[in-house]
Amino acid sequence: MKVQQVKINNTTVTQIYMSKEEGEEKETQDEIKAIKEKNKNVVIFSGGNTTTDKALLDMIKNKMDEI
Repeated sequence: MKVQQVKINNTTVTQIYMSKEEGEEKETQDEIKAIKEKNKNVVIFSGGNTTTDKALLDMIKNKMDEI
């Protein structure tokens, strides 16, 4: 699992990249839960299950819902 933080405009977004197998492990799920508790702007890219475009659109939609 790779965790990376990027700044988009003035918002810090945490990006998590992992394989499908990693996503099924309880330890990984616990780590992701802890990350989400610290930062509400989290995008998960998992083994090609979610395309980059869809993940980014979901992130923007979630941000717009906050406003």
